[in-house]
Amino acid sequence: RPLTWSPDYDDLAFLKPLLHEKRIVALGESGHGVAQFNAIKVRMIKYLHEQLGYNLIAFESPMAECAAADAIIGSGTPEKVMRKCLFAVWHSKEALELFDYISKARAAGRDLHITGFDIQDVRLQPGVIDELKRLIGPRQADLSARLERAEDALRSVRAKRASAVDAAELGSVYRAVAGVLG
Repeated sequence: RPLTWSPDYDDLAFLKPLLHEKRIVALGESGHGVAQFNAIKVRMIKYLHEQLGYNLIAFESPMAECAAADAIIGSGTPEKVMRKCLFAVWHSKEALELFDYISKARAAGRDLHITGFDIQDVRLQPGVIDELKRLIGPRQADLSARLERAEDALRSVRAKRASAVDAAELGSVYRAVAGVLG
């Protein structure tokens, strides 16, 4: 189907019956950094949000960073939000246009959020660790210390230097944290 880039999205209207009652739409590309792929994805995201009510954009980027970026939409510049969430390979003027749109949509009171689904960096971010320690509470100081050690040990796991003992301890710590948070 030819794309005319009509301002009212007439050229994308064929998607409406295809996406009726669908919750997830995956937009990929065959090459990172191709401006045309990024431009059409931005336009399609705008269409999905404005015309079909989709309100969550999930990026192939770290979960914690995107959650932190979502929290500063409106107070941070669109470029700061983009750089906080996305891997550098997607830092482009087309992606910046998307983050500008997200900022403007949120400022106008329209529900639109970002999240990440990549787990390449499995360590928790410092703010997340601090919040977990606060939730665990001062009576669980030993568990807080174990959590910090476990996060340090994850660096070894990523470097594939972890022993079976390290792996068992990591599982034990995160199960204990989950148990406390219940």
